[in-house]
Amino acid sequence: MEEQYLGWSIFDFTKKQGMGVVPARIIWYLLKKNLIADPLDQRSLVSLVFLEKIWRRQVILQGMMASVDKQRRNRLVETADLTQQWEKFAYSLFRKRAINPSNFKDITIPKVACQVREFFGFALYPSQYSRLQIIKKKATDAVRYKRKKGLIEPLGKY
Repeated sequence: MEEQYLGWSIFDFTKKQGMGVVPARIIWYLLKKNLIADPLDQRSLVSLVFLEKIWRRQVILQGMMASVDKQRRNRLVETADLTQQWEKFAYSLFRKRAINPSNFKDITIPKVACQVREFFGFALYPSQYSRLQIIKKKATDAVRYKRKKGLIEPLGKY
């Protein structure tokens, strides 16, 4: 990054970066938390340059994850590709159902979509319904794997 970006809006900057090193959603998060300014000033530009230099560095990731307990680390890795809040919400519902199907029989894709609409205030698009199917499979596969490894108690006979 160079001085040419001074004074640019965050929107123009993220558009110009395209598929840059740091994802646009991270830059927007930094803006929301007032860690960078819009339009970009010298301090914000230095922060973004620094962030680009350390982004995805294994040493940095290990240092950040070292203070997190193993169960939370595993959960973070499991759900790393779930970037939207509604996706994490749906994952947790499907995971509960996979762990204890007798208590959570009513957790189906249409009902989860309805809960997302009620909780987050928007209806899912058809492409998001297919994403729900992927999330459901991901949650059930994770529970099945843990059950196979003995990390979750096996299902009883019904």
